[in-house]
Amino acid sequence: MKLNWLEDFLLLIETGSFSKAAQRRNVTQPAFSRRIQMLEHWLGVQLVNRGSHSLKLTTTAARFEPVMRRVVESTYELRSHMRADAAADSRFSLATQHTLMVSHLPKLLNILQEYRHETAFQVRTGDLDDCIEQLSQGHADLLLSFRSEEEPRLDQTSDFSCILLGHEYLLPVGTEISVQQIRTALQNGGNIRLLKYPEDSFLGRILRRECLLDLVKNNTIETVCESAFTMGIKEMTISDMGLSWLPKKIIEDELMRGKLISLENELRSIKLDVCLYCSNNNKYPKLREFWDKIKSDRIKI
Repeated sequence: MKLNWLEDFLLLIETGSFSKAAQRRNVTQPAFSRRIQMLEHWLGVQLVNRGSHSLKLTTTAARFEPVMRRVVESTYELRSHMRADAAADSRFSLATQHTLMVSHLPKLLNILQEYRHETAFQVRTGDLDDCIEQLSQGHADLLLSFRSEEEPRLDQTSDFSCILLGHEYLLPVGTEISVQQIRTALQNGGNIRLLKYPEDSFLGRILRRECLLDLVKNNTIETVCESAFTMGIKEMTISDMGLSWLPKKIIEDELMRGKLISLENELRSIKLDVCLYCSNNNKYPKLREFWDKIKSDRIKI
């Protein structure tokens, strides 16, 4: 059983709606409903009467709601006490997207460790939705992620604070050989071989909305490979396997040496913010002190 299942259920009670609770959790409604079902399966009891139009708890759920709240509160209180007891061993957990771990995280960690030499960082990587959940549930103290103006912003709610660290650009690129083929295809509406990200991933959603919808109007797109790992996409692009959109930070050397050619003049590039987030619900004193220092110094990466 996961603690966040209990938190999900308590949030469901608070909001009175599966859709509102899912929105607060930054997940889809079906995904949120499955988490409630997993809690019910683990407990071996039904918690919600699903036949009613409005949210209605079962008698057992209503009776044990206060106990669930005490379990959640006691667990976080235990964590706070243990952290305070181990204050001499300062360790922050940071969640980040796979791409940023390669492109921006090393520089950020070097800067952060200049503030507190004794501070250690435990890094967890995943897709953006997983990273947001880790931050929301208190499993990560900080989140390093991309942000797009077209996507919902975490800092639009009172639950999160955000520091803008810099910008990244997704550039359309290929090798000298593949770029010649792509330019010809763009002129005559021909076939374009594409290396892309899954459409349910952050980069996949952005790429589809900002670039691919226009591209498919005039060209036939052949998806050669679909992967969430940008370093894999990069290596396949270098191997003449097709067109891709890659973060500029991880291909600067290849662009300078001519191993990759930018198609910015022919195809759209995408500007992304690089942001550091902290949950306002995390009251760990050392973290709040650390966050205020980072914010006041306005660091850039």
